[in-house]
Amino acid sequence: VLNACTWHASDGKVAFTHGNWVEKPTQTQIQFFKSNEKRSACAASDKTISDSTPQPTRLANALCEALIVDVRPESMPALSGPALKDNPIVRRTIRNCLPKFETTDDPQSGAEGQKISDWISSKFGSDAFKASFEEDLAADTAPTREKGKQEKKKTTSMTTEKAANSALSQMEGIRIKRELEAEEKNIPKAIDTKKSEKCKGEKDETKCNNKDGCEFKDGECKAKVSTTTGSEGTDGKTTNTTGRNSLLIKNALLLLEVLLI
Repeated sequence: VLNACTWHASDGKVAFTHGNWVEKPTQTQIQFFKSNEKRSACAASDKTISDSTPQPTRLANALCEALIVDVRPESMPALSGPALKDNPIVRRTIRNCLPKFETTDDPQSGAEGQKISDWISSKFGSDAFKASFEEDLAADTAPTREKGKQEKKKTTSMTTEKAANSALSQMEGIRIKRELEAEEKNIPKAIDTKKSEKCKGEKDETKCNNKDGCEFKDGECKAKVSTTTGSEGTDGKTTNTTGRNSLLIKNALLLLEVLLI
């Protein structure tokens, strides 16, 4: 490689300086697929690839083979009581969620662990898990809002990250709204000044409690302070939904643990 040249005026000679030969990679265009329209087949097949095939061509073929692989999502495994009874995650979840097992120290062994195992086996049987979780989940809907108004969609149709985030954020908004409404309902009502005067000064606890609107509290007779809790039905009565919500939460936690197995 000619690096430089010098001309000497005294004798008219030209001196050449040579540099080292340096190899540099060059770009080569290689076709991955047979055509842009048909991307299910590679330009070079495995039959034509050999040890003598240039490295760029072999690399392109390997990448092509990886790109055309038909990736199928895994289906939900067949789950049942007998299949889940010895799973440590399920056992621990049952121990943590169900009050009847909350005193169990080790859900994985011993007599207490065996009780949990037997409960799982009998509770879900051969098809109860599928009916209680998989089928319910397939038919379940969730509120979501991508554009405009809120709408309900099947949870099984929310297959993209964007769809899942839209549903989760909408449900979180609903939860926050309900919490604020519950806090407003639990604000103590104003104390009736007339009742307060009537209760004031009474030292006898029995007499105080017998007076309308009075209660003996903290060593004094005071006017009762009432709060509104729970959710009111159409008949004006307070409805307690704690038990139902607890059951839903427990089922949701159990399903989440199973899906993470």
